[in-house]
Amino acid sequence: MITAKTSSTVVAIKRGYANTTPAAHTSGKVAYLMGQHATGADVDTVGAAKLPNVSTQYVETIQQVVQVGGKHEASTNYVSGFGASPFRHDIAQAVHSVVTDFEYRMCYGRGQEATAIEPRQQQKGLKSILTTNNVTNPANASVYKPSDLIRDAFQPIHSNGGTPTLLLCSDDFMTYFAVWGMNPMRLEAGANAFGTPIKLFYIPFHGGINVVPSPQLRPGTVVALQENECRVRIMRPLQELPRGRRGDAYEADVLIEGAIEVRNEQHHSWVSGITGVAPE
Repeated sequence: MITAKTSSTVVAIKRGYANTTPAAHTSGKVAYLMGQHATGADVDTVGAAKLPNVSTQYVETIQQVVQVGGKHEASTNYVSGFGASPFRHDIAQAVHSVVTDFEYRMCYGRGQEATAIEPRQQQKGLKSILTTNNVTNPANASVYKPSDLIRDAFQPIHSNGGTPTLLLCSDDFMTYFAVWGMNPMRLEAGANAFGTPIKLFYIPFHGGINVVPSPQLRPGTVVALQENECRVRIMRPLQELPRGRRGDAYEADVLIEGAIEVRNEQHHSWVSGITGVAPE
């Protein structure tokens, strides 16, 4: 029985507790913590808590500039088939580019604090944040099996007390699932803000996990997430900021500002470097 803690690494113990036989213990011998209990009247005890791992993050601004000359804006055939003026057409393209860039940064951003030398602050992406369960050279990479995926992506999360609920995968995994004999069942997840259907699948090889193919991920990459501990923090929502006209040019900015937030990074995993698969 532990009776006192004399330092951060030293405790006092009472042997022969609960009618057991007192035994000598040599230095370095393993001790097993079975749990703690109290009389119900103890005061000033040391509290025990599991705090989330804290990771420094930076908010990133993604911006696209739109500029269309007056001659092009007045040309009716410039964007034939789009049903919009050249200026509106280019803004739509800028919106697409901003969203795509933001998603790439959420995956692969390296993280950079704004300084006098580098004034562009950049967020850390999942690959940089997930350091505990980050596998870049998986065993059996060329003949990867479902058991390998469970070993690399899911087991480390469970071992650290997490519960994965979402698997992001590169597009090539849709073929890999077919090789494994796991037909993805499409779920109705609605559409995004631009009306594009959201691809969401369920694959019955690991219960409770949905699968989303992500074109932003490099081939041979999967990311397992516990969704309630991973979110996007938007500081400034996607917006179009007209500049008006300068000379005969129509100008505007399209931007978004935010970062991805991960609590308990050991409850998520990143696996890359898979080059081929084989049946189980």
